[in-house]
Amino acid sequence: MTALRSFVFALLLMPFLSVMGQAQQAPLRPLFDALRMSEMIAVMREEGLAHGMTLGAEMLPSDSSSEWRALLERLYDPTRMAAVVEAEFDQSFGSTDGAPLLAFFASDLGQLILGLELNARRAFLTDGAEEAARAHYRQEELAALTEANAKFEAISAYVRANDLVEMNVSGGLTASLRFYQGLAEGGALTMTEAEMVQDVWAGEEETRSDTKEWVHAFLGLAYRDLTTEEVAQYTALSETKAGKALNAALFAGFDQMYGELSYSLGLALANKMRGETL
Repeated sequence: MTALRSFVFALLLMPFLSVMGQAQQAPLRPLFDALRMSEMIAVMREEGLAHGMTLGAEMLPSDSSSEWRALLERLYDPTRMAAVVEAEFDQSFGSTDGAPLLAFFASDLGQLILGLELNARRAFLTDGAEEAARAHYRQEELAALTEANAKFEAISAYVRANDLVEMNVSGGLTASLRFYQGLAEGGALTMTEAEMVQDVWAGEEETRSDTKEWVHAFLGLAYRDLTTEEVAQYTALSETKAGKALNAALFAGFDQMYGELSYSLGLALANKMRGETL
């Protein structure tokens, strides 16, 4: 086959491949929507804007806050964020049967859990809420050493079933490295790649300790109104093949999103520090 014929054949094949891809991925759209991903990403955007403003206050001149805010608004584009998450989610989830997950998350309990998680995430954006939840977790953790607490144990079992601490640590360290890489690309950081990796991994244990507390504090607040049995039911779903695939797909999507955002944030900061605009 000549190069020209190969090119023509590729053009003819592309619409067919596109349709095939849509046919394969279409069943995941209802699951993506049932998980209320657009709402979660909207909250994550607010978290990112707040984090970006904090970094700006620490690293940029005080008179640049309005310009920096406008830049962050463009950087944390919810449409782009959702597209990145969904693409990675689809690729990771693959051909796994999502019917059991869709049935659960479309149910009253599934929607209740998602709503509680969203509310807790929004609450953490308000002053003092995260600190109070962390303090409550520390008290419960200490009390659990001497007396049984079924709800506390149920939440801990959910954390273990989904490997939430280690998965978040891995994603957090990767995002930190990407932030360094963005700073370096923009000329605001003079470190080699090896030095950046070493610096990031030096904080692994501190990150793990903080992540463990954050995860438990967040879920303790989110699942406060759930019964122990409801938490156990959610954990059981997480331990199924579909549940494990969902967990992996969500982390794949969010890790990719946070990696891209962290790099862009570092690059944007570097450019602003050098008096440039994107």
